[in-house]
Amino acid sequence: MDEILLNIGCGNRKLDGFINIDLEPTADMQLDVRNGLPFDDDSVKGIYSEHFIEHLSQSEAVAFLRECRRVLKYDGILRISTPDLSNCIQRYLNNDWREKTNLDTYGFGWLNTPCEYLNTAMREWAHKWLYDETELVRLAKYAGFYQFERCESGISKSLPMFNNLESRVGNFLIIEAQKRKIKKQPGKPLVSILIPAYKYRYFSDALESALNQSYDNIEIIICDDSHSKKIKDIVESLKKKISCKKDILL
Repeated sequence: MDEILLNIGCGNRKLDGFINIDLEPTADMQLDVRNGLPFDDDSVKGIYSEHFIEHLSQSEAVAFLRECRRVLKYDGILRISTPDLSNCIQRYLNNDWREKTNLDTYGFGWLNTPCEYLNTAMREWAHKWLYDETELVRLAKYAGFYQFERCESGISKSLPMFNNLESRVGNFLIIEAQKRKIKKQPGKPLVSILIPAYKYRYFSDALESALNQSYDNIEIIICDDSHSKKIKDIVESLKKKISCKKDILL
């Protein structure tokens, strides 16, 4: 059977070999992905999404990333291309946005000041949330992805079918994320334990409780939203002390 490849948020640009998904009636599959993806767990080889995630709110983006993780196979790759907030701010600070953007192409040649440029980048075209690399990787980690790589436009080291796909010209943020490979245990479904971590005071107790579960086909996903390295240090310390088959994602 052919591998399933998804192009999410395709607009009017359909890619050969992909199932093209959008609200537009010209898409192969017309649906609102905020309501989920109609694919089985672990069934999709790759997901490509160009200039779509910025049209979701932050919470919608996390839900979308989790759904992508669900349907991807355990060696599956998610490739996201989106406007780069860091680049926009740098252009604002350097006041070189007019020379280094192609806003004329999109009918915004009337912009006069760096402030107008930055507000346009943040709010026009139904943008809801712009990302720098740190933010996009952070949310993808929350969704259970790992092994991130920032890519150049048109170049993929992970999947040949991701080469030469980008249609937007410019300095955009392009990230590939992998769904962690897990050795399946027949008859033992994988159980995910999610631990949101902000204060470290009781974190050790919570993690040890998860690690001491008798069921062994477990992954522990820790969402570290703290402002120090204490959570990470506790995780590393317990991983050294406790010998277990559980996988810990931080």
